[in-house]
Amino acid sequence: MGPRQHRIEVRAGRREDFRRPREDRGHVGHAFPQRLGIALEVDAHVERPGVAHRVAAPTLLDGLQNTPELIVPGLKLDANVLGAIAYYSNSTNQNTVTLSGGPTLTLGHFVKPFLDYTRLTIVGSGTLRQGLSPLGFEQAVDLGTIGVGLTQQIAGPFLLSGGIGYNIDPNSPNYGLVTGSYLEFRWQRRAYDIGIYYSPYQGIGGIRIRLNDFNFKGTGVPFVPYDPARAVLQRPF
Repeated sequence: MGPRQHRIEVRAGRREDFRRPREDRGHVGHAFPQRLGIALEVDAHVERPGVAHRVAAPTLLDGLQNTPELIVPGLKLDANVLGAIAYYSNSTNQNTVTLSGGPTLTLGHFVKPFLDYTRLTIVGSGTLRQGLSPLGFEQAVDLGTIGVGLTQQIAGPFLLSGGIGYNIDPNSPNYGLVTGSYLEFRWQRRAYDIGIYYSPYQGIGGIRIRLNDFNFKGTGVPFVPYDPARAVLQRPF
């Protein structure tokens, strides 16, 4: 077993993300109240690379052929604490503290032609709530959840990925209901990946394209001309 790794991140700012409303999350009232909120988030990460981590991929080129970072087989534990405070112009508020976390098991290096990469993640979450938002689409209603995600290499750069979450709060009217689900078939390479996805929970699907920039901080030459004297990019448009 390799050494443990820890990572803690703290972020603060306006919380802008809104979840898709359930059918029973109606808006209270006719005029939308204005909202002022702040969120504080802390992430922790502990990793135990497996024995396979000591045996690198056949070559660095092979190891990075289908992924922007080398895959490290092993067991990882992630934890997250998120506190959010929101006040509304109609004198109501919603304050929440959410603790979530769980293990991620990674097998394989994603270099062999078939079934050489498996990633299994289990995440549990619990939320303490004070008050309730007057905006139905951002009400914290799933106060206890559990989710499972799985990504599996099928052949070459083709991956099958999916996940599902459930409400496990026995005091919730939504107990036992699905809180989210997705399925994606993805072609993944080092610099990009293209996926076809569908969410049974949301009833939507589409095509997703992602480009990896590898934290590039260069000038862009030769694709974008660069004048060192002016220290600016000379864009052709």
